Order: sequence, then C-alpha cells, then structure tokens
Amino acid sequence: MDKSFFSRNRAALYETLPDGAFFVICSGGAAHRTADEDYRFCANRSFVYLTGVTDPDCALFARRSRGELIETLYIPEPDPEAEKWTGRRVTAAEATGLSGIADVAYRGGFDAAFRKLANDTYFKDIFLCLESNRNQGRTDKNRLFHREVLENYPSIAVRNAFPQIASQRMIKSPEEIAAIGEAIGITREGILRMLAACGGARSEMDLYAEFMYVIHKHGAVTPAFKPIISCGANNFYLHYDTPSGKLVDGALCLVDVGASKDHCCVDISRVFPRNGVFSDRQKLVYNISLDVNDEITETVRPGMPFSCIDELNRKLTFGRLRAAGLLSDPADIGKYVWHRCSHHVGFDVHDVGSYQDPIAEGMFFTMDTGIYIREWGIGMRMEDNLLAEAGGLKRVSGSIPRTVSDIEAAMVAP
Repeated sequence: MDKSFFSRNRAALYETLPDGAFFVICSGGAAHRTADEDYRFCANRSFVYLTGVTDPDCALFARRSRGELIETLYIPEPDPEAEKWTGRRVTAAEATGLSGIADVAYRGGFDAAFRKLANDTYFKDIFLCLESNRNQGRTDKNRLFHREVLENYPSIAVRNAFPQIASQRMIKSPEEIAAIGEAIGITREGILRMLAACGGARSEMDLYAEFMYVIHKHGAVTPAFKPIISCGANNFYLHYDTPSGKLVDGALCLVDVGASKDHCCVDISRVFPRNGVFSDRQKLVYNISLDVNDEITETVRPGMPFSCIDELNRKLTFGRLRAAGLLSDPADIGKYVWHRCSHHVGFDVHDVGSYQDPIAEGMFFTMDTGIYIREWGIGMRMEDNLLAEAGGLKRVSGSIPRTVSDIEAAMVAP
C-alpha cells in the first residue's frame, strides 16, 4: 500500500492526542522457538496499520507539544555482521518510503530521547497500544514498555490508544477493500485447486500442499493464518491445524483457509465430498448451512446490532434442524451449533473491533454458519466474507463455489 494510507491512519489517531501527550507503539520482537531458532516474526498489526513497517524492534514515538505534532520512527541500527545471518535490515530511506515518516532514527536512541521528554513536566499523558490478550503479557513489548512507564514515570498518566486504533481498523478504506478483493481471488484459486485435486489425493496434507502452492506462487511466505484442512472425524476439531489424516471415502473434507494481500486477511470455509458427490444426508445438512448463510446475508443491514448475526444464525438453524427431525427444543441448539457466526476480518484474521457497536458501512466480517452432527459423521461450516455497504451486505467471496452443484462440478471424481 502507498505511504499515504499509513499517514492517514496516523493522522486520524493523532487528532485524539491532547497537547502535552506522548504516543508510543512497538513493532515487537521474534519469539524464541528452540535452540538458536526463533519463530517467524509477525509485527504488531496496529504498528503495521500505522506505519507499513514489518520489521522487528521498531518503535513509533509521537508527541504533541504546544499544538505541534512531532513523530519519529525508530528502526534497528545497521549491523553487517548480524545481517549475514538474519538478512538485511530496513534502512531509514526505506522506512520513510513505507510510512511517510520523515524523521527516522536508530532504536538505540529511543530510551534517551523518551527519558529526556518524560522528565519534562510539560508532558502529562502517554497513550500506549494495550490489547486485552492475557497470553502475551510476558512477551508483548507494548505491555513491557507499559510496565516500565508505570515503574519509572509515576507522574505521567497512562492512557490506552487501542480502542481508538481498533475503531479505525474496523472501518475499511478503499485501499483495504481493493487488497481484500485480491486476497479473495488468491484464496479462490487455492480452493479450486484443492477441489480439482481431491479425487486423486490421499491425505489432508495433499490438499494442504495444493493450497500452499498457490500462496507461494503469489509471492507470500505464509497464508493469512494456519490453514485448517480436515476430513471426516477431524472436522469436529474446530482449529485443527495439523493436516496429518487420510482422506476417507464417503466423508466430507472441510477447508478453512485464507490468503493475505497488502496486510489484509480473508477467511473462507468450504466443505466438499471426498468422492466428488454429496450423499443425501450430507446434502441436507450442507443446504441448511447454505440457506441460513444466505438468509442472514439478505436480512442484515447497517445500523443493526452486530449481535443479531449470531442470534439469527441460531434461530434459523434451529428451525431447519427441527424440520429435519434433529431438534425439538431451541435450548438444545448448542448440540449442533458450536461457535459464533461472525467476526471482524482485516489486518488480523480475527480482527479488532467491538461486537457491541451496530454494523456500519465499511465493516468487513465473516458469515460462518457451522453445523456439527457427530451421530451422522457430518461436521461442516459455510464461511463467506461480507462487506457492509449502504444498501446491505456484499458477499465478497461469492465467486468461490458455494452450492452443491457448483462444488461437485469443480471436482474430479477419483
């Protein structure tokens, strides 16, 4: 994306920054994996949203002083010896080109610069990006910096900028919508490749390889998230991400996958019969999931509460399961409907954003109607991605085969 996108994001945030206040956000650091190996680094998504920079050990430091907004981007110092092993580090010119931030300095100078200003009584507030993730308290550099501020600068009041950043990220810009469309196209190509290969495939890993080929062919190292590719009994593990099982004749294959383009993720689920043709029971349950997905999409409009999506899903799914003789009491819907129907999607695949706010134009989210019937061996979900527009919801993923006939037509029988 062009640097103007990131500059606009920062400008919108800075409008909320009062005089005499700081804003600091860190990109983070790679987590240790084993021996001398780290996990592949993934920068804090709000940091990327504000700067476009994806390198570790960076920090954005902004402050408003007597009405003037000053921002500095800190990047790691060049280290030719270390770069022999870990690759070339981002340069100051590159960081400016990505972010639109003219003042770029080296990370080693951040502590002294912050300490000097923090000891000036003019500055009274500091805004940090503090997400509510209980699993990252020991490793999140933004949380660690928060503790340092509390310990060393008690005269500065800590404020949380994350709700403001989340509200901005929740509404997609034209650049994000364009990137989402490209990511949908890549995901479609990967799903079509799996459908065509399923007849000759023997394992979940075979399908995984087909999808990852498309991801790599389009220049990405990783997809938007760890692909969920399962068959038969493995469909009942919602976040199954170790595709080690065999493809079972007569069973359903479930894929929950997505590509990422220009930092924007998508999240699509499709189910298809391992042998190329749905059985009568599989077709029944599949069409219930599909019909409910379509009816919610046609019903929901901007201005309605986000919670209505899940409420409609449970209500409509119960009615159809009752008609099929599977349920008689609405209180039992949890037996077959296991998860929420919708979540925001964006710079994170489970993106930030409130579920208490009404649906607004520019929101991008999933419609994920899942039904899991263990006694029939049928676990499935139909997950599309929707963009809220003035007149209703647009199914951005509609070009990916959805109906029984379209899925069967895209498959090659074994």
